[in-house]
Amino acid sequence: MLSVAWWLRFHLGTSVFGLGHLRSRSNAIDQPNLGADAKLLCRVTPDDSAQNGGRKLDIWQLPGNARAVSFEDALTYETMLSCSGPAPECEQSESEVSDIQNCHPCECTLDRNQHILESQQALVAAIQPHCITARAGRPFDILMLGLGGGVVHTLIRSSCPQDTRVRSVEIDSRFAAVASRYFGLPLSPRVSEVVVGDALQVVRDEFTRLNGSGHQEQGGAEEQHGLGKNGWDAIVVDCFVGSGRTAPSCRANELVQDSIHLLKPGGIVMQHVWHHSPKDEHVAAEYDDLVKEYHKVFGEANIEVKPVFRRDPAWRLDDIIMATKSEAVIAG
Repeated sequence: MLSVAWWLRFHLGTSVFGLGHLRSRSNAIDQPNLGADAKLLCRVTPDDSAQNGGRKLDIWQLPGNARAVSFEDALTYETMLSCSGPAPECEQSESEVSDIQNCHPCECTLDRNQHILESQQALVAAIQPHCITARAGRPFDILMLGLGGGVVHTLIRSSCPQDTRVRSVEIDSRFAAVASRYFGLPLSPRVSEVVVGDALQVVRDEFTRLNGSGHQEQGGAEEQHGLGKNGWDAIVVDCFVGSGRTAPSCRANELVQDSIHLLKPGGIVMQHVWHHSPKDEHVAAEYDDLVKEYHKVFGEANIEVKPVFRRDPAWRLDDIIMATKSEAVIAG
């Protein structure tokens, strides 16, 4: 999701790079008016399983070894980031493809010194005081609902102790592949994973698994101690459908109700959510309903709502809801 400052500049008609808006073309791989140095690496046809309106996905290499992904015909990037080091010679696909595995990969190591979105900074800063408990034999397991370009996933893995493990859930299989093939997301089985699926369904499946097993797994040591096998230390929710509106699966009452049962004692849910949007009148009411559900499920004393920091006060439209599973809630 774009920061408020970027969102404002885009909707006023000025892009971040001063390269103009994205425009659709009759030729599927014809380059929009993004400037001479922008290069369309690949265009991928719609993923029928994702809620993307049947739109094609464009992957870009931009000046300064930056990468971006956008939907065809969109006026903004969905995700944009910088890779470290000099820009490689990335090979372009000559025609649109139905499988992103047919796009030529382009290596990237995330530039940790770049300016990332304020909301991404807030989520990484919020998780760091908790993940410091990770150690050999006692990993800190994080379930992330919403991947985007994988920036938060990557930064958590690099800024927390090595025994911090992350599994991200992404509904669009194309974004899951983009993050690792173009945005430098490091993947490793049972340590750093991405699964494709609907956030609510994944949470419900996890609830069934953990509730049915009582956190007692069968099988060998590797299975028993796999990522999230005995519950989660943290759940991070960051998924939107545009204009600051949270995806229905990520604001469903069932997701909040089930999430508390996925957490280990003392575990925490962190959800990035907008409390107001000048582009969608439904956002404020949906925010109120979501906060009320967190209070109901976790208890008012265990909820903290923090505005996303480092924003201009006039554009503080989004918050981080933090809900902790306390001993009182467990006993109840």
